[in-house]
Amino acid sequence: MQSRSMILLATNSLTKFPFPRLPSDKSIRVMETLKQCDSVTLVWNASPDDRVTYCILQRDAKYGHGFEESKHLCQKIKPPTINRRSSNANNTYDDNDNDIDEILNDRYLNEHSYPTRRVLCRRYRTQKRINNDLIMQQIKKLQPGRQYIFTITIKGRKNQLNYEQIYVDTKHKYFLPH
Repeated sequence: MQSRSMILLATNSLTKFPFPRLPSDKSIRVMETLKQCDSVTLVWNASPDDRVTYCILQRDAKYGHGFEESKHLCQKIKPPTINRRSSNANNTYDDNDNDIDEILNDRYLNEHSYPTRRVLCRRYRTQKRINNDLIMQQIKKLQPGRQYIFTITIKGRKNQLNYEQIYVDTKHKYFLPH
């Protein structure tokens, strides 16, 4: 069970309020019609505050490995071949065995640390007015057939608050229409 904390703040002056104002609907939605195998488009309600910055955070939900090494993960954890564990005359194992153990240990640590990548941080002043207080942002450079967790944080003058998280699946590389 995850612990939660709460901060109670009482003030007469709204200018001294250190947190940004969130909209009543804090959900994030996905535009299903714009979903690709390598990109998704997120939509959320804008904050009533004009002077805020929105940051989109991305995490790989299913695999949990780091984003820099995700391209090479399959190459790193190939199962050893039969000859790999051959012993020499002293009945000691090759140095390759230590490398495989290190790789598997690194993968275990990465799966349990769930690294988060900041996709972008920006202000959306003009887009807010055009789209009835809705903000749309396309997230590119995703991998096909993966599930991602996206979180949007809103930064005010001093502190930040989060919108609700959303789980998003990208389309598979070989998508067949019905």
